[in-house]
Amino acid sequence: MSVLHPNSSTWGNEDMSILEYCDCQDQECGRDIFEFINVGSRSSEGIYVTLDLWCCRECATMWLRYTSEDENRPGWGKWYRGLIADEDIDVDGLTIEKALGVMARWEWHMYGGAYYRTSGERSVGPVTFRSEEEAELAEADLAEAA
Repeated sequence: MSVLHPNSSTWGNEDMSILEYCDCQDQECGRDIFEFINVGSRSSEGIYVTLDLWCCRECATMWLRYTSEDENRPGWGKWYRGLIADEDIDVDGLTIEKALGVMARWEWHMYGGAYYRTSGERSVGPVTFRSEEEAELAEADLAEAA
């Protein structure tokens, strides 16, 4: 599996050999370099949550992307994107619960959106929610999207 090392611009294999750079490794890359597969989406009380698999058109690397928008609070929109391992890519069998499990195991991820006031940054560690309430909301929204 290819791995992007946090806070660097180099990709490596498990044996740490360098692979060629691809635009999908940039946390601020555009959506136009990806093919999308929608895993689930839901809208409830003005909050719209989407979970997609993104496949890079250039290098075929698979990414999992979670997006959350609140129609009532424009500054609340956020997204997270991280690599998804080959063994977790089963489009027909990928459930919201499995996706949340993948996000909880990420050693690093990318994030952005109006909530964070950035078009993209890298972060070490899994996706964490700021409060228990936010985590429960995300889990409930994603579970209902399935």
